[in-house]
Amino acid sequence: CGPQSRKAPPMTDWQDISTAPRLVNADDDMKWIIAITKANLPSPHEYLSGRAFVIRHMGYTRTWGYDMGWALFPGMGVGDDWLDVWMPLPAPPTPKGGA
Repeated sequence: CGPQSRKAPPMTDWQDISTAPRLVNADDDMKWIIAITKANLPSPHEYLSGRAFVIRHMGYTRTWGYDMGWALFPGMGVGDDWLDVWMPLPAPPTPKGGA
């Protein structure tokens, strides 16, 4: 049997960022998600307001359990306070002619 195709979730399935999957320990799979930043981010980052990003949670420090936040893009991690909603990534497209 070939790979099963998954149907992409409707773009109305946005959920509050507090419910997004987080990396709890090093053995967890990194879960990439689509998230939208809040509408009114502070200066000098207002240009990132209301934009969609593919992000992942960076986990917690081993010693203190500090939440390292979300990898918005290389070199920039942000906390939940920057993000509004999230949804799972849709399935990749099926190649023409089947797979």
